[in-house]
Amino acid sequence: MTNTDPKLKSVIVAAFERALNSVGILTLLFTISVYGLAMLVFDWATSIKIAVAVLGAVGFCEIFHRQALIKLDGRRKPSRDLNAVLTFLREKQRTWTPQVLKELNYGGLNFKAIGFDQLKMPVGISSPLCPDCGSVVAETVGIRFPGRIEICFQCGCGFRKKSKITKAEIMETVAELFNTPQ
Repeated sequence: MTNTDPKLKSVIVAAFERALNSVGILTLLFTISVYGLAMLVFDWATSIKIAVAVLGAVGFCEIFHRQALIKLDGRRKPSRDLNAVLTFLREKQRTWTPQVLKELNYGGLNFKAIGFDQLKMPVGISSPLCPDCGSVVAETVGIRFPGRIEICFQCGCGFRKKSKITKAEIMETVAELFNTPQ
């Protein structure tokens, strides 16, 4: 590669800089190691083709994984405050007593619609509750390479439920089912 045209060399360097910015240092180092191993067996042109193919494949997987992380982060954020009316009424009407008006099991989790003695309509919902012991469940989220999302709800009592939708998405649906005000 010492007889390479300087213009071609600058194009190759620019391509690797762009690849480094797009993927990551580990992907680039892996590609370099594949190139080195391929050089032991093949000529330099074939080795470069193999290295570029590996860079493309591994880079695709890495970018796909990053996009899944960004998408999941957006899915975990609620689009609105589901208990804004409940919070507002608790602050303004301190003598009102909160009351559970309805209970619902959705997606293997329990939810409660909350209203007041003086206002018999759901104005808020509880967090997801364990169907076994009634405690609030924790949402754990993991992403397995490349980009496979795993969502799980867990409780201290040992309850565990895998899900395809996040806590925020479940609570949005439950709020609509309870017909809570927006």
